Amino acid sequence: MQLWLFTFLPCMVAGGTSLLVGTGSSSDFEIVNLSDPDAICMQPKDYPHQTAWSVAGTLAGKPLICGGFNPPDKVGVTCHVYYQGGDSWYEGGWVNRIWSAGVNLTPRTFFMGGGSLSQIHNETFFIEDSGVAQGPDLPEERMAHCFIFVVGGNDGSLPVKTVYIYDFSTDEWTAQPPLKQVRSWAFCGSVTDSESGSVTEIVVAGGTFQTKPLATSEIFDLKTKSWRQGPSLPTPIFSGASVNHDQSFILVGGSDGVNARDELLTYDPELKEFVVLAAKLRKPRQDHVAIIVEDSPGLTC
Repeated sequence: MQLWLFTFLPCMVAGGTSLLVGTGSSSDFEIVNLSDPDAICMQPKDYPHQTAWSVAGTLAGKPLICGGFNPPDKVGVTCHVYYQGGDSWYEGGWVNRIWSAGVNLTPRTFFMGGGSLSQIHNETFFIEDSGVAQGPDLPEERMAHCFIFVVGGNDGSLPVKTVYIYDFSTDEWTAQPPLKQVRSWAFCGSVTDSESGSVTEIVVAGGTFQTKPLATSEIFDLKTKSWRQGPSLPTPIFSGASVNHDQSFILVGGSDGVNARDELLTYDPELKEFVVLAAKLRKPRQDHVAIIVEDSPGLTC
């Protein structure tokens, strides 16, 4: 059985890999050079409106943002694609969701679950060049969950521990051993083998339980199909973004329950701990998105 693990695919660029980070409490974006923290990067054009709790991916290699919450009380219904050459956001699809999860399946993006102002959903969607296509329903309604595979989150009333993997070859969701800790708004990322490139572990870190921020993490071994306790984060954080990078992943910003954060952290599978990177966000952010991007006329450092 072939299992597809949901993860953003990093693109290496000349001079290093860069992150496009934005939305949340404002409509502005920034570029972070992961190889050179002192690099002066171009300022991308602002998003068309302020939005929080959006989902992000790529469409034909271009950054894609969908849905989200637009103050004061509107759920975003459109997707926007960033065209680097023209430094502009263009409308490119329709997904009426907040608190959803998305994963890049180049050249399309897979969005799953999430909510509107009055309902939690189990529908999924594929965003592709031809438009929006219906995907396989989740086994249960879910919001505030992770996007590597469906991990934790909230069913609209209570946080849950359930975990699912979707098998594209059989078109089925399969339940996995539950999380040790109930958590919503957590960070998720995958660890890959340096030789084969295969994903070996899934790391789930931070999040909240009963409004309390968490610093704990747990790791799912894909071979043994079991969870073990992972290292703690330097501080409890939730509502940030995570992107896969090299053989691991990066945690971007978030909130400690009082303030938004500007740190970038990575999980080091050899040291088996979280490491703070030298690069930082230009300003603290939470409820935002982050996307690995290629260097181009509109996205350079």
